[in-house]
Amino acid sequence: MAAAIILRDLCFRFAKSEPYVLKYLSAEFAPGQIHGIVGGNASGKSTLLGLISGVLKSQIGYIRRDKDLRLAALPQNPKASFVHDTLREDLLELGTDLNLVQELSQRLDISHVLDRHPYDVSGGEAQKAALAKLLLTNPDILLLDEPTKGLDAEAKLEIGRIFSRLALEGKTIIMVTHDLPFAAMHTQSCSLLANGELIAHGQTRDFFMGNSFYTTPTNRMTRGILDNCVTVEDAVKALQS
Repeated sequence: MAAAIILRDLCFRFAKSEPYVLKYLSAEFAPGQIHGIVGGNASGKSTLLGLISGVLKSQIGYIRRDKDLRLAALPQNPKASFVHDTLREDLLELGTDLNLVQELSQRLDISHVLDRHPYDVSGGEAQKAALAKLLLTNPDILLLDEPTKGLDAEAKLEIGRIFSRLALEGKTIIMVTHDLPFAAMHTQSCSLLANGELIAHGQTRDFFMGNSFYTTPTNRMTRGILDNCVTVEDAVKALQS
C-alpha cells in the first residue's frame, strides 16, 4: 500500500539564529488510517502539522504527497476557523447542501447552537463545529490539532466513530493529541516526538505496550496483573475471560 504522505529528513527552525525545532524527522502515513502524534509540550507536534499542511516550509528534507488529494487542517484554537456571526453561516459558506449541514450538526450534537455566535458557545461546541466545517470540505487528508480538546466522554466516542467511518472511506487522518486513551482506542499507528525528534513509531498496540511513560493509564495500571491491556475495553475483556 503506497503511503499517503512521506516525510524524509525534515529539519525546521523559525529563524537562522534559532535551534532546529524538528530534526531529521522521517515517517510515512498510510492512506485510510488514523495516525496519532503524541509528545510533551514544545516537542514539535504542531510544527509538524504546519509542515505537512504547507503553512510552514522545511529548511532540509522533503514531504511527498499526491497533489490531487484534498487536505484540510483543524487548528488548535477552533474559534480561529469561524468568520461569520453564526455557526450556521460559517457552515453554509461552503455552498453545502442545507440537509448535509443539518445531518452533520445532529451527528455532532451542535444543532442547538447553530444560530449562536462562534464566541458564544462552549469550547467543546466550538471544537465540534470547527470539525463539522472541516468535514464539509470533503478532504482526503485531515490534519487535526487536539481534536478532542474540551469534549466530554460521549462526544469523544461520537468523534471517534466519525473518524473510523472516514478512515473506512479511504480518508487519512493525522492528529496531534495529548489524549492517550483516545489515541489508543481510535488510531492505527502512533508516533512520539521529543525535543523535535521522532523517538518512537509503530502500530498503536505495539506502541503503547512498548512505552513506559507515554502509554495509557489502563496499560500502566494493569502491567504485571493483566496481559496486553491498552484500553479499558481490553481490561474488561481480560477480566471476563
